Amino acid sequence: PHYFVKTITPIGKIKAIIPESLELKDAIIDACVAFAPKFFEKCPTLEQVKKECSTMTSLDFNLSKKEIPDSWYSLREEARPIVEKELNIVRARMNYLIPSKIDER
Repeated sequence: PHYFVKTITPIGKIKAIIPESLELKDAIIDACVAFAPKFFEKCPTLEQVKKECSTMTSLDFNLSKKEIPDSWYSLREEARPIVEKELNIVRARMNYLIPSKIDER
C-alpha cells in the first residue's frame, strides 16, 4: 500500500488481504485494520494482533483461514463500530482514460 500520511503504516509486514468472498462486508473492516491500525488504537486486542501478525505478509481469509489468529476476529468486532461510525469510506468506480479522447468541455 502507498500512504500519503507517513504516520499510517500496516500491521507488521502485511501487504495483501484475500477476503473470504467478494461480497463479505468484513473484508472492508479487515482491510482498514490491517492497513491503518492507527485508527484502532483504542481497541483492546490490537496490540495482541500486532504481535501475532508481526511476520505475516498477507491475510488469506479464503484458503489460509487457519493461519489467522483467533485474536483477529475479536479485533474485527472491536473495530466494527469505529469503521461504521468514525471513518469516511468512499466507493468509486474507476475507468481507464485515454487522454486524447477526453472531452474538453
